[in-house]
Parts: sequence; structure tokens; C-alpha cells
Amino acid sequence: MSQNFDLIVIGSGPGGQKAAVQAAKLGKSVLVVEKDRLGGSCLQLGTIPSKALRESALMANPGELSLFTVIERTKRIIQKSAR
Repeated sequence: MSQNFDLIVIGSGPGGQKAAVQAAKLGKSVLVVEKDRLGGSCLQLGTIPSKALRESALMANPGELSLFTVIERTKRIIQKSAR
């Protein structure tokens, strides 16, 4: 099966996502190629998870900080952002 695209975007991080959306808005057919999960390193491993961990720690009441709670909140933020 062969298919043609106007644009192939390698990586679905912030730059790739914006490029793909803009091309689609201009009526172009777009293929996004990602090695692992959509969102790229920024969403899955980098900026978003680290900021979510930081915010979870800052939001916790003193003495109530649970590593499990912080990790679960971070996972929810990543899942929500990946949509």
C-alpha cells in the first residue's frame, strides 16, 4: 500500500506538533513519525514530567507528601497532555 503526503514530520514534540497542525490547517496531508509515544521527549520524559513533579511537591501539605501520590499525579498530567 502506497500513500503520498505533502509533509512528513519526524518527531511529535512541540515543534513537530506545531508544524503538522499548521500544514493541516493549510490543507496539506501530513504524516507524523514518532519513535515511541506521541508528544516526544518533552511530554514523555522531559519538561512536562519534571514540572508536574515539582508542582506536585509544592502543592502537597507539609507532612503529607507521598511519592506514590506525586508519581500518580504526574502520570495523569502526561496522559491528559498526550491527547
